[in-house]
Formats: sequence, structure tokens, C-alpha cells
Amino acid sequence: MQFSLQYNQGIFDVKTESDADVETFSEIIKEIFNHEKWESGNPMLIDHTKLNAATLTAKDMESIAFLCGQYREQFRHTKCAIIAVGDLEYAMGRMWQAFAETELRDSSVMIFKSRAEAIAWLNE
Repeated sequence: MQFSLQYNQGIFDVKTESDADVETFSEIIKEIFNHEKWESGNPMLIDHTKLNAATLTAKDMESIAFLCGQYREQFRHTKCAIIAVGDLEYAMGRMWQAFAETELRDSSVMIFKSRAEAIAWLNE
């Protein structure tokens, strides 16, 4: 799995591609929170339009949510919009969202099928 991270107009914009794996999600989180511009409450846009989630299991989704929970203070008051256009990727994103809601009580997470909808929600 590959990813890129950019900071654009106050939004941390992550783009992923290829076969998903748990370890890279850990790297993404660390890179965001180690970024010089990171502040708790900054919005995140996670674009999985080129990601293959078929390599992940329900247990993996739970593990990724648990990993995020370890960074609860950094996630505090953050809005995280995830773009997942494929049916499988969207379903896996919703599964992660269900697990993450328990771990990230002070954050908001939504799954979208389009970038425009995701950005509009982040800017509300």
C-alpha cells in the first residue's frame, strides 16, 4: 500500500492506492500527527478511491480503529472524511467507522462516495 500526504488549505489530505494493509495505516496516522502543521481538530480527508480493500478483514478494521484510539488525544475534535467509491471499500469504511466511533468519542467520521461531498462536509 502506498500513500501520499499533503496539507492543503488547513486540511490534511491523504491519498492511498494499491492493496491495503494495517501497517501502512499506522504509518499514515504517525505521519499526520508528526506533521509540523498538525493541531488537534484539524480536518482530515482520506481518499481511498485507488485502494484495494479486499486484502483486509473485519479483524483488520477493528485493529485499525483500535490503533486510532491510541491517538485519541491527537484526534480530539477532528473531522475525518473518507472517500471510498468501490462497494467493498465503502463497506469496509463503514465497518471501520462503527469500530472507530467507540475509540474516537470526541471526533466525527463520515464515509463519502465523492470528493466534493467529503470536502463540503469538512467545511461545514
